[in-house]
Amino acid sequence: MTVNPYDIQPMQPQGSPQASLFRAVGRSLSAWEYMEYELSKLYEELIGARTDGAGAGYGTLISGAARLQLVSQAAEYFPAATPGSRKEIMDALKLVEKFGARRNDIAHGVCSKVKDHSGWYLIPTWYDTRKSPRGFEMYSKKFNFGVGLYAYNVEQIDAYADHFHAIRARIEPLVSSCRDELRAWFATLHE
Repeated sequence: MTVNPYDIQPMQPQGSPQASLFRAVGRSLSAWEYMEYELSKLYEELIGARTDGAGAGYGTLISGAARLQLVSQAAEYFPAATPGSRKEIMDALKLVEKFGARRNDIAHGVCSKVKDHSGWYLIPTWYDTRKSPRGFEMYSKKFNFGVGLYAYNVEQIDAYADHFHAIRARIEPLVSSCRDELRAWFATLHE
């Protein structure tokens, strides 16, 4: 039984039409990228950037973990943050980190038919040894009896996309509140 929405969802008995699965993958990855854009804007505000250079620098970091660390460190040293706003930022970053694994499943999975199931699923590629079964593992429940660590249908991918959108919606107001907090902080320096 799945407890957390960022956990791997259990394989459903019914897959999805192939074209619908491809569209769901595209929607979810676009939702993630919109959220990443908000993270880049948050980073710019946290460091008081006056140009788009900070956002461009954020984008040069290849791994999501590195980008999260960058924003996290900027939040730690943000001089104007109230304890409440810093906690909100860190909580949002924790969600991004946890859902990042599901984003990677979606980005690096392949659409495939699964034996003894109808429809198509997004499953791990065979060469991903962390998520694809080997040897006797193939017959374990952990690997969905040969399919892989995950096998998502459209509804599951769409649910992840909804969470990606919700995280973006949570980050958006933090961007403007950081901007306002920084302006207020600078004003106190010039009094």
